[in-house]
Amino acid sequence: MSDDASRDVDDVRRALAMTWKGEMRPITSEELVRTWCYDTQWFEASVAESAIAALVENGWLEMTGQGLVPCLDTAAVTAPLGWWPRLESLTNPPLFTAGKATVPVSTEISTIISEPCAVGTGDSIEGEEKSSSPTAAAELAPATTKPPGEQDPRMQLVPRLVKYIARKSALEVTEIERRVHRKQRALGPITPWLCLILIAKEQGIAVDDIIEMFE
Repeated sequence: MSDDASRDVDDVRRALAMTWKGEMRPITSEELVRTWCYDTQWFEASVAESAIAALVENGWLEMTGQGLVPCLDTAAVTAPLGWWPRLESLTNPPLFTAGKATVPVSTEISTIISEPCAVGTGDSIEGEEKSSSPTAAAELAPATTKPPGEQDPRMQLVPRLVKYIARKSALEVTEIERRVHRKQRALGPITPWLCLILIAKEQGIAVDDIIEMFE
């Protein structure tokens, strides 16, 4: 399988896993469009409708009398924190063949936040340089260039927010990741950055500056 095809398979499996979260309950087309447009904010309505039609046609989704269900078990499928599907992967997905679309999809959050990022002042954490007077606004300032395929600029702040919460709360990054996934399972479709704001508030961290950065 080529690298591009593998990435397409990853994107489809992750998108279905983040939508159904291991359950096999039917979801109507209208509900799925709303989820992808407003809850996860992945697509516009017309794009979401095209993606649903393509996923049904290529065997990833099955239309039942109660709604759509995925044709694979999504319980063991995970996605990196802050992951975002590529539009073309869902609107032009590969054909699904049971037992063959098995590209590994688990990626640790440390992979995402290991890339250099220009943050403001702040305390050091595992090799970062120290400076003085940390503020949420400075540490969470977005990068000057968008990551390829990024559609929501707020997603750029996720790695910085993870490190900021780790510094302020003394929680391990892996523990923050686990808490985000637990909130996503408990609350349904919810963006990673909103989960992180909730976690920060639970840890007694002032979130006014953080919320302002996401507005």
